[in-house]
Amino acid sequence: MLPLAIAEGTCVLIRRKGAPPARLYSANTGWETEFDPREIVPRGDWTDYVRGVFFFLARSQGLPPPFDAMYFGDLPLEAGLSSSASLEVATAISSSSLGFRVDGEEAARIAWRADNEFVAMTCRVMDP
Repeated sequence: MLPLAIAEGTCVLIRRKGAPPARLYSANTGWETEFDPREIVPRGDWTDYVRGVFFFLARSQGLPPPFDAMYFGDLPLEAGLSSSASLEVATAISSSSLGFRVDGEEAARIAWRADNEFVAMTCRVMDP
């Protein structure tokens, strides 16, 4: 493994909404799903990376409000470039729009925990 920065990445547009459920949409794949932010459990799909971030944020800072999030970017999926970690870090950083307090280092820690403890995808902290 050779750690280095690349120009490709993941973006998220996120906003609060009035009532559950939270809605997640991937512009790259067209996948869409909903979940109740008061009941964050794994589903076995791409949204577990997002759910895992909010699971650990909820433990330290309280439950997330209902929200809409749209993900897009140019980081290739399943190409060994840590696209899941990119999704998690983008989610953690954008959570500030929902009232959470997360700096870059904390975003990496939360992403690492989401991968390892929520999604059960063993990775090193260097991925996020």
